[in-house]
Amino acid sequence: EIFKMAIITYKFLDKEEYAKQFQQGKIKITSLLDFANSTDSTRKDSEEGHIWSSIVIDPNQSFQTFNLFGKPDHGVCVEALKRDGYYRDGMEIEAHGFTNACVLSLTCFDADISKPELFDIIAKSLTKKDKEHDRGYFCFIKNMAKFEEKIKEKFPNYCIGKIQYDDKLKNRHPFVKAEEYKNESELRILFPSENKTQIVDFGSMEDFIEIYKAENSHLTKI
Repeated sequence: EIFKMAIITYKFLDKEEYAKQFQQGKIKITSLLDFANSTDSTRKDSEEGHIWSSIVIDPNQSFQTFNLFGKPDHGVCVEALKRDGYYRDGMEIEAHGFTNACVLSLTCFDADISKPELFDIIAKSLTKKDKEHDRGYFCFIKNMAKFEEKIKEKFPNYCIGKIQYDDKLKNRHPFVKAEEYKNESELRILFPSENKTQIVDFGSMEDFIEIYKAENSHLTKI
């Protein structure tokens, strides 16, 4: 048998009604602020949405503005730093801001496959390895290109990328999370123009999303 590498992307939901809504394209996008303030310990990340950046002070400016996530609404009064005796050549400051955006979190990983029953095989292996997913519903996205087309129709300025898990990164941004969450293997879609948790109707996705019910490490396609 010839093995090949496949990228598996899915959304896990705990209720059938949520899974069917997802398949129909009625999808919840969540504010980063809601993740940061969540009372659910498995979802809470107090650093979600925060961004830090090192800014080198320009002595030739009286007031220096800078961008955080494309928003030039931050700045420092260089003139005041000089006047009060704080300015030094090559001086840097740590700028902090918050990303007002919504996200859709999916799970994505590479897998070696050799049989046509790809999604059933992967889903069964997941339920055996991760008891958190042993009862619920896997929404497998069989065609990410079509999925992204649906996203782009509603949000042309969306961003997509795999989360990097690194506690040492100085400049956190919406695609970096703490290492304690690395088991999530998250693929994140970011909606920069949105900042309120909401359900968006992207249109039916039934032709490229399959739902499997997981129960006691057994998968049934529905």
